[in-house]
This record gives sequence, structure tokens and C-alpha cells, in this order.
Amino acid sequence: MSGIVDDLHSRLTAALGSSIPVLRPEQQQEPLAGRKPGQSGGLSVYLTQHPQGYVQLYNPGPGFTINGWSDTQTLQVDTIAPTDALALGLAERVRSLIGTTPRTGKRRQVVTPPFIANSTDGSARAVTTYNLRSAHPR
Repeated sequence: MSGIVDDLHSRLTAALGSSIPVLRPEQQQEPLAGRKPGQSGGLSVYLTQHPQGYVQLYNPGPGFTINGWSDTQTLQVDTIAPTDALALGLAERVRSLIGTTPRTGKRRQVVTPPFIANSTDGSARAVTTYNLRSAHPR
């Protein structure tokens, strides 16, 4: 598990409380579990249980080194909710909560602002991509 994912998971879980689950990368299939052909289940049932939506964290993407002193990576964070408005609202809330770094308090750069990806099962998924930079230890 990435240290940044651990940090974001703990910060978001503390701030959002138990009503909005924050799922780690390895929990990506959890909301889809239990779906059987021809029956409701999976994501629609999960969103019925969590009507304010949930947050899905992913592992950071491939990175590169800048001037030999820092690494830059991207990190996708999805917010899934029953409607576009709820998904985008949750995305903005998440952005305000993780929009600064714990060490410096500076803003995390957003590579792509929240946008609604194609959704099914009566759900909406807002996708936000953050730019992460970490300094090499000296």
C-alpha cells in the first residue's frame, strides 16, 4: 500500500465519518459484490445502503523524477453517488479535505477537475485526478 493512499484514507475517513465509506484500492470490487443476473444487487444495493455515496481511492500511477530531487505521480480519486449532483458535490468536498499536503499545507495540484464519467445502475461517478509530488530524503 502506498503511503499517500494510507494518508488520504485516514484523513478522509476521519472527516467524512461512517456515513460515507472511503474504499482502498483493494476494495474496488466491494460495492459490486453480490450481484446476480436478472436481480438487483451490487452497486445499486450498495448505494441504497450509502445514499450519500462513497469514495474510491486508487494506487498512484506511474511517475517520473524532476531534477533528481522529487517524484511526481498522478492519483485518481472517484466519488460515486446516486446522482450527478451528489457525486460532484462529494468530489468537491473530498477536494477541500485533501487539497493540501499534510507536511507543508500547500495546495495539491488537480490535473483534471471532477467530471462525470459514464455511469450505469442508477449511479454517477465523478473522477478527479491529482498531481502528487514527493521529495527524496536527503
